[in-house]
Amino acid sequence: IIQELRQQLSDTQQESKLWKEKWNTAQALQETMEKEQKKMQKQQQDEVEKWKLKCAQAQNELDQQKTEWQQQEQASEVSFQCKLDDFRERIRVLEGEKKKLQSDLEHQQQKEQQ
Repeated sequence: IIQELRQQLSDTQQESKLWKEKWNTAQALQETMEKEQKKMQKQQQDEVEKWKLKCAQAQNELDQQKTEWQQQEQASEVSFQCKLDDFRERIRVLEGEKKKLQSDLEHQQQKEQQ
């Protein structure tokens, strides 16, 4: 009976040792998987941050281009308005000269009739 109990104890110790090894292996595997998961999450976060940065840069470029376009548009409008004002002034001057010339012509014709 003692021999049998010793054998059962030995078997139990052997089985316990095997389960402990399995447990240690499972823990090591779990730690490895957790490390890998954290590494993958970090890579994903880095990718997200990289894309956020690229999007922000692209948005900045678009904003700059929009601002430049608006400035060019405003400059064009100002230039056009100045040219329009110049043409209006020229027309006003020419109309004034025309009236003066017509008046001079009428005076001249009246003098000739007299």
